[in-house]
Amino acid sequence: MCSADVTRLPRAFGARNDSLLWFAACVLAIVIAPAALAETTTKTFTGYGYELDSGSFRYTEHHSQTLEDGQIVDWQVEYRNPQGQMIASKWLKPGDNPAVPEYELSVKTNGYVEGIRRIDANTIELKRQKPGEDTPETKTISHDASACADSGFDAYLRQNWDRAIAGKKLKFDFIAAGRLADYGFKAKRIDDTTFEGKPAVRFEVSLASFLGVFIDSLVLSYDPDSKKLLEYRGVGNLPGDDDKVYPVRVSYYSQRPDDLPPAPE
Repeated sequence: MCSADVTRLPRAFGARNDSLLWFAACVLAIVIAPAALAETTTKTFTGYGYELDSGSFRYTEHHSQTLEDGQIVDWQVEYRNPQGQMIASKWLKPGDNPAVPEYELSVKTNGYVEGIRRIDANTIELKRQKPGEDTPETKTISHDASACADSGFDAYLRQNWDRAIAGKKLKFDFIAAGRLADYGFKAKRIDDTTFEGKPAVRFEVSLASFLGVFIDSLVLSYDPDSKKLLEYRGVGNLPGDDDKVYPVRVSYYSQRPDDLPPAPE
């Protein structure tokens, strides 16, 4: 995911771990479209990002979705630090295939950019521009119905919700624009939890290859009724002060937590 330059990670992580980082980053902005509406509406919500180990508050995700007849047609995200300064932004357009949306992510702090442009129903162009580069690298790839990209994992999960909630293992190809490649992943239901005092179901996501046993998995919590993402735990999508990504917990609370510093005016 997209927003961090994984080439700055220690070499010990390896290419396979890089692919998990890209999936982690891309999945952080997931949310479910509400029930069908008869007019154009706007929906906004906020995610709160914390360091997973220390619990320190690091950033907020400010989401704004434009919906037509209940379907997302435009999705804007701003990432802001605790001082209220924008550190990254992203736009998405689900189009005819919400599992593989067109999008562009731009990290303001280091100049990193990545995205996907659709060419036809089964063909897309991946784009990546690393910090300090003048022009982006591109690659054209084909995909099938089992593929998803960026926040399109959410659409893929909803399409396979009955199987996932029944404990069936899902196998899919995740397209990582930040790696100019796609990778095999798997997702399965694990033990349930609670979120804001209400029941929540959890899914574990990891690389499908045997190398996945050496890499920490990602854990996503969902509302079992609305199928809305409630919380994410795993490798983050934004770089820290040293330009390296770090494990985070991103919680999509219904209200701003009381333990946060006052919101900047």
